[in-house]
Amino acid sequence: MGTVTMSDYFGFGVLTVLLFYFSSQVPLTWLWQLVGMLLINGPWMEGLYISLDLFGHTVEISQQFLAVFSLIPIWMYNGKQGPHNKAIQIAGYAFYPVHMLILALLWLYVFN
Repeated sequence: MGTVTMSDYFGFGVLTVLLFYFSSQVPLTWLWQLVGMLLINGPWMEGLYISLDLFGHTVEISQQFLAVFSLIPIWMYNGKQGPHNKAIQIAGYAFYPVHMLILALLWLYVFN
C-alpha cells in the first residue's frame, strides 16, 4: 500500500479559499463562512483528535476543528492596515521559525 501525501490538506485548503471568495459575495457572509468552516474542518477533514475530560465524560474533538476559531480575528478585521514599520516586519518574518525552534527545544528538553 502506498503512502498518502497530505498536500494542501487534501484540497481542503483550496476549498477554504473558495469558501471565503464566494461567501464574500452573498448576503449573510458570516453565516456561510461559519457553516463552511464547520463542515470543512469538522466531519469532512479527518485528522488528529484531542481527548478532553469534562465533568467525568471524555469528549474527542478534531484538532483541525480548532481552525473555526480563526473566524474571530477575520470577522474583527476592519479593512484598515494596522501599525507597520521595519521592526514589526522583521518580527513577523522571524516569529514562525523562532517559535518552532523554541518548541523543538522544549520537546527535546521535556521528552529526552
